[in-house]
Amino acid sequence: MPVDDLVWRLAESQHGAASREQARGLGVSRAGLTRRLRRGQWRAVTPRVLLVHGSPNTELQAAMVAALDAGPGAVLSHHSAAALWELPGFHLLDLHVTRPRDGSRRPSSLSVLHVCRILRGHHVTVHDGIPVTTPARTIFDLAAVVHPYRVKRTLDAAWSKHLLDGIRMAAILADLGKRGRTGTTVMRELLAERGPDYIPPDSGLEGRFRDILICDGQRPMVRQIDVGGESWLGRIDFYDREARLIVQIDSERFHSALIDKEADDHQTAELEAAGFEVLRFTDFQIWYRADEVCAAVRAGRQKRRRTGGDNALHPGTFPAPERG
Repeated sequence: MPVDDLVWRLAESQHGAASREQARGLGVSRAGLTRRLRRGQWRAVTPRVLLVHGSPNTELQAAMVAALDAGPGAVLSHHSAAALWELPGFHLLDLHVTRPRDGSRRPSSLSVLHVCRILRGHHVTVHDGIPVTTPARTIFDLAAVVHPYRVKRTLDAAWSKHLLDGIRMAAILADLGKRGRTGTTVMRELLAERGPDYIPPDSGLEGRFRDILICDGQRPMVRQIDVGGESWLGRIDFYDREARLIVQIDSERFHSALIDKEADDHQTAELEAAGFEVLRFTDFQIWYRADEVCAAVRAGRQKRRRTGGDNALHPGTFPAPERG
């Protein structure tokens, strides 16, 4: 295949961009590069990166150029990687790139450049044609530079999109979780809270309820589990295993109609008949009456411990048939 076709195919897969090193690796000589630039076939956007004539200017192209300009082994990272993975609250306007410490020493005017000692093969991938840190590595990198609350939200968003899981996060923590590394403490705490089988909040309401309990100093509750076995009683929002206390959160959008309220009342009656204590809160209470919600949960937990909550039905079980 002609050299020009090889370079064109490469550039096409990289949003119209290619580095001089890549072009030479495909067989283009220095003189050949100069001739193509003079003819207008390619355009030099930086001393290291070329653009194919006629390629459209896009945010993805700018991100690709920034990664190529940072040198061999460089990848999109941090805020930019989060934006590429479509995690909420991030965009590609401020570009961040990470490269290995043993690579190029050349500075970059196109991005915030991070140089790291450890950037292993399973920490990086290609997404939308752009070399980028994996979601798990991206979260760990963000923990060093953004507020812990934002890290927590981004971690849950990536988890809920199935971009990562407990196993992948544990592997990254094993690789990077050394003493003295910024963000390690935050990541250890977040992963310890969640555990390997964590299920992220399905909604802002669930995330808000979890957060207000933690801020109140209370132990988080287990999320989204089925109650009952052969006599299935439903899927519940939150559960305290020790107190056998259930919390259901009712958004106005899905629980305001009369038929919805009747179904909620029926479910509550069945759960209470099976020995559970049930608390129900509206979205208004979760967002604007946090103190009242926390007080009710605390009182419910204390009451159940005093009155022997262990007699209630365990999730995933059903009562034995009565004799006689």
